[in-house]
Amino acid sequence: MPDADNSPDREALLRGIRAEFDRWPELDRGIFFRARYRGQSPEAISRSLSMAPAEVSAKLRACERLLYRSLRARSFAG
Repeated sequence: MPDADNSPDREALLRGIRAEFDRWPELDRGIFFRARYRGQSPEAISRSLSMAPAEVSAKLRACERLLYRSLRARSFAG
């Protein structure tokens, strides 16, 4: 039985995620990573970037939509 961490499907998924991230502007990518991987709130991110919280939240939602659409197109999302 193949190791789940090294399965071809997992590797393809990770390549797809990375390819999508690479297409994003640096600011959008940074906002997404800070929110989703560092657990920072949109309010905290907005303060550190001198942006309106609504703008950070809008960029975060847009990034989530882009990632979901990309993964769905690659048959990784429902």
